[in-house]
Parts: sequence; C-alpha cells; structure tokens
Amino acid sequence: MKVLKSKKTPLILKHGLYLKREDQQPSGSVKDRGMIAQLTHLPPGRREVVISSSGNAGISLAYWGRRLGLTAHIFVSPKLPSEKKERLQKLGAKIHISPRALSESIRFARRYHFPHLRQSISVWARNGFRSLGEELRDESAPEAIFFPVSSGTTMLGVSEAWADSKKKPVFVLVQTAGHCPLARHLVPCPPREKNTLATALVAKYIPCQKEILTLVKSYGQAVVVRNAEIGAAWQWLRQEGIVTSFEGAAAVAAAWQIKATRRWQRPVCLLTGKYYG
Repeated sequence: MKVLKSKKTPLILKHGLYLKREDQQPSGSVKDRGMIAQLTHLPPGRREVVISSSGNAGISLAYWGRRLGLTAHIFVSPKLPSEKKERLQKLGAKIHISPRALSESIRFARRYHFPHLRQSISVWARNGFRSLGEELRDESAPEAIFFPVSSGTTMLGVSEAWADSKKKPVFVLVQTAGHCPLARHLVPCPPREKNTLATALVAKYIPCQKEILTLVKSYGQAVVVRNAEIGAAWQWLRQEGIVTSFEGAAAVAAAWQIKATRRWQRPVCLLTGKYYG
C-alpha cells in the first residue's frame, strides 16, 4: 500500500486567539487524520469502501481512496451542499443520495461485504485524531481547545494526547442552536434555529455520547452559538485573510462568546475544514 500522510498544519495567532488550520489538510479537512489511519489498517485485498457523511469525511475518503485505487461509495443526505457534492464527483466517488444515509450505507456495506469506514466507531480514526492533539500539545501547550462537534470523534482522539497528563486543557464542545444534541445535556440551549450555517455539525447518532459528555463534564465546558454569531466570526476571519468553513467560524464564535482571550493565554480554535462557497 502507498504511504499516506496527513499534514502538520499551521497554528497562527490572531488577536489573542490561536487558529489551527486543519482546513489546509490535503483533502481540505481534519478528517484526513482519521481517514488515513483507517485506510492504513484496511484489510488486504479490499477495493471498495463505504461511508455516510455530511461532506468532509466523504471528501477525505474519496481523495485518499483515489490515490489507493479504491472505489469510494459515499452516502449523503439530499441536503448536502451542492459544492461538496461537486467535489465528490470530481474525485470520482460513487455518490448515493438518501434521507437515511447512515442506515442505508450500513445495509449496503453488509450486503456487498465492503468495509464501512464510520469514524465515530473506529479505534483507528480516533488514533489518527490523537496526532492532532500531540501536535497542539507540543507546539503551543493550549489552555483551552474549541471543537466544533458533530459526532465528537475528533475531540475524543485529541483528548487522548493528554491521557497521562495531570494538567489538561479545557475541552470546549461547540454546537449550534440549529442542532445541539450533546450541548443540551450540559448548558441551557437558546431557541432552536430552523437551519444552521454549520451544515457539517448535524450528526443524529452519536455512538460515544456518554464518553463525550463525561470528558466535557470532567475537563471542559459546552457553548452553543447562533447563526448570527457564526456569520460574524466568519466575516472577521475573512477580513483577516482566512477563508474557512462555518464550522471553524463556530469555534471562533464560541471563543468570543465566553471571552476566551480574557480567561486563557493560549486558547486554540480548530478550523476544521475548508469553505465550499
């Protein structure tokens, strides 16, 4: 198998906030870290793989799968932004559109005996995300890390970099007023917004929910941001020369909401994916 490798991404400082540019990974998102680990441990001889995705994980699988000569079956919601669909098409993915993308993808994988690369239940994916935690730990020793959270796998993997440390950063779980299934167990949520700018933060099934909530209750906190806050943060980032996803902007909005730069000297916001405008 070809050697696959994610990128060590830049960490930049803007007005007291450290911004981790995971949107500069080869396929455009932090999902590369988990996907490379999964594909590296793919059983021998498998040539077709399956995933359900809100966009970034599917794009990552299509990107790296093409390098390995794999056929990537990507199950997506009809609500997938057209720009992400076009990116998947350009990468040669087999796109399956279904209002029940996850359950359909699982049935499809079982029917044809294809590996299903669902990151939220993959030990290898979590190990891949741990590399991001190790990178942050060694380059900045962050006092707080803001995670835009969907299934929470990235947060869990990153946290493992501090598994043996007595002094851990504050792990800040960020969700939106349009969809906050984890945050609602931790903080009062504002009135629900019908839609959310952060369209990748929409996981309905969270296999590691108990573990995520335990982590945040023990070493972190939760913040819920509204579309207006996300939009303002996205515009600010753009003015600073950073065009990134609304999910990354949600992390910045959360840092602003709780005045992170007053509370911590080294708060880090994860810019988890590129902008598909």
